[in-house]
Amino acid sequence: MKRMKYQVVLWDFDGTLVDSSPGLFRSLGRMFERMGRPVPGEEVLRKFIGPPIVYSLKTYTGMSDEDAEKAVWLFREDYEAGGCYLSKVYDGLPELLGRLRERGIKTGVATLKPEKTARHLLEYLGIDHLIDTCIGNRNDEKGAITKKDIIETALDRLGWTDKSRVVLIGDSVYDADGAITAGIDFVGAAYGFGLLPEQAEELGCCYVAESPADLEPFFFGPGDCNAAAGAVK
Repeated sequence: MKRMKYQVVLWDFDGTLVDSSPGLFRSLGRMFERMGRPVPGEEVLRKFIGPPIVYSLKTYTGMSDEDAEKAVWLFREDYEAGGCYLSKVYDGLPELLGRLRERGIKTGVATLKPEKTARHLLEYLGIDHLIDTCIGNRNDEKGAITKKDIIETALDRLGWTDKSRVVLIGDSVYDADGAITAGIDFVGAAYGFGLLPEQAEELGCCYVAESPADLEPFFFGPGDCNAAAGAVK
């Protein structure tokens, strides 16, 4: 059996490992209504998946710091009470995680989502036993934490130093930038919310998965040794 190129696989959460859009869209909609604001269209709401919500509120809706803080509280209240439970793992990914672990590959979640929420959902969705570590944001999402910071914390928790053997799978420019600045490879999950297939070359992806099923041949292609690694699909 050939040695696989990657020994650590990090996953973004929303739009990469888990389709959280139904609950996120519901809770965002209720939040805007309770704030007395019009609910943005889906094109805008999709931009909220990935970045910290405070950033998205101020960037995409022009909210003040004070209004954004109140809005986050309203969003969390609805999301944690029910919206988060509308999430589902993308088809085939639990099986892929299992195969990676069978080969001794370390797996982790590196997300800008609050860590407490991500850990809770991993358990609720029944895949927490397939993940070696989960690193996320603070619950209040305040501070200047970046994807690079989260990636490096995850590697530290895993006790891993060889970045040439690490890959992040993510669905946004934030994920791509975090991976590149952290010095690891990046696989674009174009089936998610923030990455188009044609952006792959521009963002420096080593591979693009247009569906969750496309990740299987990336890791277990001909020769069972990351045959697809190093080539943009």
